[in-house]
Amino acid sequence: MNEKKRVNVMPNPYGFMHHLLGPQGACPQDPHEHANPQVRRFVGAKMRSASNGRQDFKDAKGNVLKDFQKYRNLQLTWFEFADKPVSIPLTHYYRDRLRDGDIVPGDDECRKTVGARGARFKDIEEAKAAAKEKYDAEHTGDDVLSFDELCKKAKERIKVLSKKPTKKKKSADKSEPKPAEPKAAPKSSAGAKENNK
Repeated sequence: MNEKKRVNVMPNPYGFMHHLLGPQGACPQDPHEHANPQVRRFVGAKMRSASNGRQDFKDAKGNVLKDFQKYRNLQLTWFEFADKPVSIPLTHYYRDRLRDGDIVPGDDECRKTVGARGARFKDIEEAKAAAKEKYDAEHTGDDVLSFDELCKKAKERIKVLSKKPTKKKKSADKSEPKPAEPKAAPKSSAGAKENNK
């Protein structure tokens, strides 16, 4: 079997900026390299989701997140990204993703392997700087968050969304338990006849 060269890459979340959840760009894995191409998997990213049902999303202090307050039955999906390089086979598909900037070289060896023109960005910091420049140029105005503000707010929102909902514990009734009421003794048929007279 022909073994492909492997390289270390990092996901580039800055390829797509969500208006509420910030950096959310994810690169799908090569469908020809995996046993089940029907299942969507991403390079260095895991998909997560949360639903608020009919309740409000709240932060750690119990304050309602106003960004989500107008939505009911909201289903949010976001990605959690790897903070360490991920090893992938260097296929044509992944070479194209490196050139497009969907993934970035994770180490010097990967940069040498793909060459200077083989990757759009040399590292994740360059990708972040390019995304910041583009975002701030396209989103201007007093009511618009800057790139850094959006990333900070998004991090807080995802932290809140990532918390598992806690089930309410039944509060223990601190009052004395009520004693069982004694059952009434069955009336005998003789006593019933006397009462009817």
